[in-house]
Amino acid sequence: MRVVVFEPTGLGDQWTKTGLVDLAGALPGAQMLMDRDGAEARRFGVCTSGHVLVFDKKGRRAFSGGVTPSRGHEGPCDGFEAVSQLVRGLLPEIAQAPTYGCAIFDPNSPCTGKDASCRPH
Repeated sequence: MRVVVFEPTGLGDQWTKTGLVDLAGALPGAQMLMDRDGAEARRFGVCTSGHVLVFDKKGRRAFSGGVTPSRGHEGPCDGFEAVSQLVRGLLPEIAQAPTYGCAIFDPNSPCTGKDASCRPH
């Protein structure tokens, strides 16, 4: 498992030294990757904090999206259920779900919108 943490230039530790980042880094087998200025986010078309990507053993994307029912909340969610099923070796009913979080890039950039993919701006 890789945990990718967006790190805007110039903010360093004040951005990445948080309780949530510490929790993610403590997950068994997790590898932390600091994503300077969102290079990895752009590479994978991720525009919103909290976006989860799951790949199968052959490297194919099996799930893309959010795992919370709304921004900043916990509870039952189709995305969370899909990831849980994949982890247990099952085929989920959905392969994508809406992501509720903060825009990683400028909220007015081409990265925002229903079917947008991240593009440098």
